[in-house]
Amino acid sequence: MIIKKISNKFEGHGAIVLSNMQIDNLSRKEIIKIFEKKGMIIFRNFKINPQKIIKFTDRFTTSYANDAQRRKKRLNQKQVHEVDYGNMEMALHSEASFSPNWPEIVWFFCNVPPPKNSGPTTFCDGLKLWENLDINTKNFFLKNPLEYKLEIPVKYKKKGKKEKKWFLNNNGAGEGLLDLDKGILKINQMRFAATESRIQDKMCFSNHVLYKNTDPTIKKWGTIGQKKIPKKILENVQKVSDKLIFELNWKKYDLVMLDNRRFMHGRRKFNFKEKRDILNVQTSRANFAYGETTRKIPQIKN
Repeated sequence: MIIKKISNKFEGHGAIVLSNMQIDNLSRKEIIKIFEKKGMIIFRNFKINPQKIIKFTDRFTTSYANDAQRRKKRLNQKQVHEVDYGNMEMALHSEASFSPNWPEIVWFFCNVPPPKNSGPTTFCDGLKLWENLDINTKNFFLKNPLEYKLEIPVKYKKKGKKEKKWFLNNNGAGEGLLDLDKGILKINQMRFAATESRIQDKMCFSNHVLYKNTDPTIKKWGTIGQKKIPKKILENVQKVSDKLIFELNWKKYDLVMLDNRRFMHGRRKFNFKEKRDILNVQTSRANFAYGETTRKIPQIKN
């Protein structure tokens, strides 16, 4: 099926695709084209069976990130996890940007929407954020990569075994040590705060610099050498993101496809007694080329 109806409600903040049909009938090619350009798609009013979310995400996924260490599995699908731990406000961040396995795409599915105007999810386009940061802030992050020190529990232990190096297949520089005696994988992960976008010659600011760490696996973070980010730099990021941020008030069975290397997301505080059930799927590697529809391939002249 050709995608016919795209709402302009979120103009400048992604695309919203509306239909009362089965979501599996949508054109994969057209979805990728919209996603490459907009970075975010909201599928609304579709007939989505919660038990078959993965059937749809599989169309765009080579591999999934396993978030079982931090989140509870849902719907008897190992790739689906719940989002809502706590009811506090969450600052803007890119999902697992501190991890060696930084997801390319993050999916959010609204199983139970909160009451109207309560607990909306916030989004900010890192491409526009980077464009609007002042020159001092840009120069700081270009010169100072971020560094995360992680300790991730592993299922297997061997008493008396020494630490050994762990191979990291990641999207940033890093090294790991596997402590078999304690059953912990120790990782030093380095990554720039701004990275290349799917759109040619554009940079995106997508990271965790505004986020207050509540993750027990993250022991330290900052710039290389664990230096703190200057207050003026963070104030500029906060000021610009406050102007660009927008809120999504959820409707039942909304599905969001988010470019996690471009967009950051967060959440407004909500009443703990209110029902709010948002589910999360993380595509570690997409099954289409990065920038497939937006990059021009040089033509070789004979």
